[in-house]
Amino acid sequence: MQTADRRRVGGIAAAVAAFWLGFMCGGGGSFAGVAVSSVPPGQPGPASQPPDDPAPVPEEPGPASQPPDDPAPVQDRAQADPAPAQDPVPDDPAPVQDPAQADPAPEEEAPQADAAPEEPTEPDAEAEAPPGPEPPVVQDRPREFTARAGMLLNFVRQDAESAYEETMARVAEAFAASESEEREQQADGWSMYKAEEPLADGVRLYVSWVDPVVPGADYWVPGILSEAFPTEAQSLYETYAGAFADGQILLNLVPVAGP
Repeated sequence: MQTADRRRVGGIAAAVAAFWLGFMCGGGGSFAGVAVSSVPPGQPGPASQPPDDPAPVPEEPGPASQPPDDPAPVQDRAQADPAPAQDPVPDDPAPVQDPAQADPAPEEEAPQADAAPEEPTEPDAEAEAPPGPEPPVVQDRPREFTARAGMLLNFVRQDAESAYEETMARVAEAFAASESEEREQQADGWSMYKAEEPLADGVRLYVSWVDPVVPGADYWVPGILSEAFPTEAQSLYETYAGAFADGQILLNLVPVAGP
């Protein structure tokens, strides 16, 4: 066969192969026409070789999905979900104390042995002595008059009238037993009266009238009784003080013109 005939047969074979491939791929006769016209005349086409595996039939395309208008931005992995924030570090953390400089633990005191019991001391002879009569309570101020005449107002409880009168009777005994000239003068100018009309709450008023007054003499009843009866001083004082309801008033009296 001549060379020109070989080229013609090769071109026909290439056209048939292109048609078959076009038909299998869905191109139809139009693809074959294109294939035939693409081979220049007088040029031998490539030798057709059947493919090992036929090309797969393409699936029918469905409706094209429209991309969203604004697709969500793809977040960078480095920027996604940051790690949970840790507690902020204080600006000035407390200095860590060196264990060597820390205050040493206080040393425990060694247990002391039980002290020997103290030997009982012998009581003083003065402490064992029986107490003597207690002196009467010291008065806050002496019962002294500064005028020529004076008066003592005594407010006595109604249920203690007898006790008060008995105590004042002992005062008269003390004056009679005294060897002091001052006490004798006091007794001469001292007289006592009781008001017939009771005061409020049944209080009885006793009036001690002193005229003339002994200058500088103390008219305090417990002192006079303690001086004359030292062994009975405390009991007499308690009886005398317990009889009062509203205390005692001392008055200094000066003469004025009148009847």
